[in-house]
Amino acid sequence: MDTEELSKRYMEKYNELAKKFEELEISNLVEKLNNAISRSDMAKTNELYDKVLEWNAKVEKLSGAKIALDIQFSYLRLPSPALFGVTFDGEEKIWRFNT
Repeated sequence: MDTEELSKRYMEKYNELAKKFEELEISNLVEKLNNAISRSDMAKTNELYDKVLEWNAKVEKLSGAKIALDIQFSYLRLPSPALFGVTFDGEEKIWRFNT
């Protein structure tokens, strides 16, 4: 498979992830998770945390594909899906995006 086809397939997956980010309202999900934690609502916190884990699994899968492509074809300069990932900020004790 040539690099043009690989780039095209990667970008299709990246665009799908970006679309799902909007459809699933991930930024709103993070806000809701932080609110549930601040209210000590463990049931809601666990529910939302599971959704964050599912989301991060999708982000990590595409990140793995990007790493594999970068190793072989570093000149492709593909965008990183890591920006869509959600992490816990231990200092501020909140969930946020990998920015």
